[in-house]
Amino acid sequence: MAFVPGCKNDLFISYAHGDDVAWVEAFTARLKTSLRARLGAPPAIWLDCDALHKDRDYRSEIPDSLDASALMLLFPSPTYLASAYCVLKECKGFESSIASKRERFDTPEFQNELFVFRCPILPISCNRHWNLFQGASDFNFFNRFGTLPNGHPEFEAPFVGLVERLFDILNRMRNRATPVFLYPLNPPPAIKAARESLVQELTAQSYRVLPEDYADPVSDLQKSSLSVFLLGSDSSGSDEDINSSMRELWKLTDTAKRENKPWVVWKSSSAAGAQSPTEKGTFQTIERVVSPSKTFFDQTISLAKLKEYVLATLRPDTHVSRPSDGKPRVYVIYDPQSDDGANAGIIPILSPESILFELYKDPTQHTKWLEQSDGVFLVWGTSGENWCSRQFEDMRRLGKTVKSRGICLFDPSEHKRDALEVIQKFDPAVHIAEQFGGGFDPLQLTTFFENLQ
Repeated sequence: MAFVPGCKNDLFISYAHGDDVAWVEAFTARLKTSLRARLGAPPAIWLDCDALHKDRDYRSEIPDSLDASALMLLFPSPTYLASAYCVLKECKGFESSIASKRERFDTPEFQNELFVFRCPILPISCNRHWNLFQGASDFNFFNRFGTLPNGHPEFEAPFVGLVERLFDILNRMRNRATPVFLYPLNPPPAIKAARESLVQELTAQSYRVLPEDYADPVSDLQKSSLSVFLLGSDSSGSDEDINSSMRELWKLTDTAKRENKPWVVWKSSSAAGAQSPTEKGTFQTIERVVSPSKTFFDQTISLAKLKEYVLATLRPDTHVSRPSDGKPRVYVIYDPQSDDGANAGIIPILSPESILFELYKDPTQHTKWLEQSDGVFLVWGTSGENWCSRQFEDMRRLGKTVKSRGICLFDPSEHKRDALEVIQKFDPAVHIAEQFGGGFDPLQLTTFFENLQ
């Protein structure tokens, strides 16, 4: 995995096969070791090494590898400049990707960046290699006797300088990626594959996954745009380890609640079946936390759906298309785990034909429908008060442009009126339609629909 999110390779190394291949391989090995020590993770380096990979057609992979590489390192020599492939395919190929890299890292510090470093390994007449990526930095690895051997006193200064420059730009490119907090860093076996899959998806989409170490997870959470908590049971953990991890989990979710930035909780099937009282109590407490910035998914939501929701949340520019005929759109929310589907389904049938309805069915689209519908209806029947409170908070927080908000109540009626008093204190304009005792009275929705016009 590359150090720079969204890239397949951190570094593409370009050299002429007519030059000293063994020297290039030794240089690359030392460079990788040195960068790993500085970065804290091994960089992904692409090297066309025929001696090691006879069974692969590397030249067919080069065009894609150039586009997918954060930086390019080339070893100019007379042989290199005489190679049409090196100059016209590799150099020109990478050159064509520079504009897209500048656009991706859209800050002044990268607007003149070439993302290229030249490392001449032999004297070149009239410095003709300067025509390759004009303005790029040179790190010379030759003297009048030829290529400098690894470890030669004259080799060390340019090598150290190159490592420092590569470290600096790779770090800056990584830090420009949007950070996402993904907990836990070291997951129990039950959710390890889920975390790895999410990491791969996020980094492939150019997001930086935090935390990267155990130094300061609270700070990592605070600087992230989104926090994702994967709840899983550690059946093999000792009581002491479980208690420690649950204390940390509660501390971090409490921080996420106070940060007023979106956070997502996914309760895996292993968490739903937790046997440890500490785990069970912590998971249930987190599930019941009421926060306008929180989204909770239970074990019925697949990992694929969780990924879609996370990526949709990170891309606020993904919009739901507006109806072309000008009809107002109403989003109807109900709990698919309850028996309220029939109650929700009757609303579009007995309502004006001039209204377009969208019923909740896909959690990955939930936020977009809330943000871009003209009206939102919350259907509350057999689900608990916690479910209603969470949905109401989402409706109030995300439905900024909604013209009309309503709650349609169905049996059972117990305890609902007390909860409604609290809800109406937060939002006196919310429309309440009490459909108790069976049947459905569409006239109770008249005021709700009038406000959509």
